[in-house]
Amino acid sequence: MQKDQLLEYFGCQCCFCNVEIDRKTLSQDHLIPMNKTHLGLHAWGNVVPCCQRCNNEKQQKPWQVFIEEKAHIDDVERRKSLINSFVGDMRYDPALSLHKYADSLYEDVGAVATTLINLRYKQAEEAIKLLMTSNL
Repeated sequence: MQKDQLLEYFGCQCCFCNVEIDRKTLSQDHLIPMNKTHLGLHAWGNVVPCCQRCNNEKQQKPWQVFIEEKAHIDDVERRKSLINSFVGDMRYDPALSLHKYADSLYEDVGAVATTLINLRYKQAEEAIKLLMTSNL
């Protein structure tokens, strides 16, 4: 899905506060935050259009709570329904738990990083030894 399609889906409005946005003023928010705690993905269905102000204010708040703060009281349920429809249409599963995979991934990345550090350390040692023997 392209940005224009994303804007069109939401009527060129911030999905939270309803302010008009376009390609130049478009900011994108992750409904499920992309961090170690929530493990949201950068994927359509999790990425929604919003204004810069809402993107800055939402932070780690659940989108359902934030929309109640930002949308007009008469528009909260319609906006929630629109977002839920978008998530469904994009086949994004916000309940998908990636924690068991992420935990082992962080361990794997740490092991790979340690291996690479050790390799570079050995290469540096060898280069220093070669330099020292050539200066003798």
